[in-house]
Parts: sequence; structure tokens; C-alpha cells
Amino acid sequence: MGNLEDALKSFHGHGLATSRASFLIEKGLPEMDFASVTVSNPMGDVGVWIDDAKKGILTFGIHAKVDWKLACLRLSYPDGTRSKIVELSSKSIFSDDEIMLGDISEGQTILSQLKLDPTPEILEIEVTGRVKGESVAIVPRDALAWR
Repeated sequence: MGNLEDALKSFHGHGLATSRASFLIEKGLPEMDFASVTVSNPMGDVGVWIDDAKKGILTFGIHAKVDWKLACLRLSYPDGTRSKIVELSSKSIFSDDEIMLGDISEGQTILSQLKLDPTPEILEIEVTGRVKGESVAIVPRDALAWR
């Protein structure tokens, strides 16, 4: 994995993809094909990745392209039993299926690893908040399916 680390150190990019790659190295996660859902729009980039399907562990990330106020992540489970967030790597406040992200500055990236119980079959995400005084949401069109 040394070549990947060297490449990242020489790459002066920023944003969700670079942050995710650095996160994988920091966590020592193996290089493999991860199931993921990502979306990009003028307000930000949002993504969710399965890190350990058996244990219900995934990573959520957002890279803000504008300033956000009162941002929140909401998880939903369209097919089956509702899961709950039981662990979160960041110090954000969370309850059941929501994480309070708070205010996010333009250019800021947040990545949090979380554990769900029970492990869902399908997961959808929605990020809501206020941008320039207006209520907004980023909702990927695709759901994340456990393999």
C-alpha cells in the first residue's frame, strides 16, 4: 500500500475523493471494491461507502462547496427493518437514524465512520440544512445496497 500513500502525499487535491482515500489509509482498510453511492451538485459532494458489510460499518462524507447552517444527515431504509446508528467516529450528536453535522464552511470536508444495527439491506441518505437562508437538501438518486 506504500505506492498509494506516496501518491496521496504528492497529490495536492482536496475534496471528498481525496479525503476518502486518506481516510482508508488512516483506518488501515484493505484495498477492495467498496459499494458506494456518491452525488455532486453546486452545494456539495456527498458520499456513503460500505467499509464492512458483515458488521454494518460504513463511512459518510460531505465536501461543502458553499457555507451550510444546521446541516443534518438522515438515513432511511426503504426495504426492511429500520437500523439505528450505534457508533459514530466523530463527536457529532446522533440519534437513531440522524446525525447533526452542524455548520459546515465552504471547502470543509467531513468524514465519519458509523456502525448500524441491525445491518440493513438497503440504505438511502439525505443531507439537509440551510444555504444562504434557504432550506436545501442533497439526496442521491441511488440507494446503497449491501452485497
